[in-house]
Amino acid sequence: MAQSGEAEVNPAWLWIWRAWVRLHLDRQYAGGDLSPPRPQPIRWETIRLWCEWHGYGQDDLDMLDHCFARMDAEFVAWWTERQPKGRR
Repeated sequence: MAQSGEAEVNPAWLWIWRAWVRLHLDRQYAGGDLSPPRPQPIRWETIRLWCEWHGYGQDDLDMLDHCFARMDAEFVAWWTERQPKGRR
């Protein structure tokens, strides 16, 4: 059972969650002139290299790419909501 504020992940999908958390560190940030740099989606090339390193096939790459797109969208929305008004 997840603690308050933690995501509960079906054990069958933990490999996706673990990959996203690990590759989150490779996320690029853009902008930042008058506002903080905004997080960008994890690059496809980074996902492809992860799959190659771990011996995942094309179906796994497609799955990670699809899941990361959704997870990144949620992360960026979460990050944006936490920025001070006028700095988004």
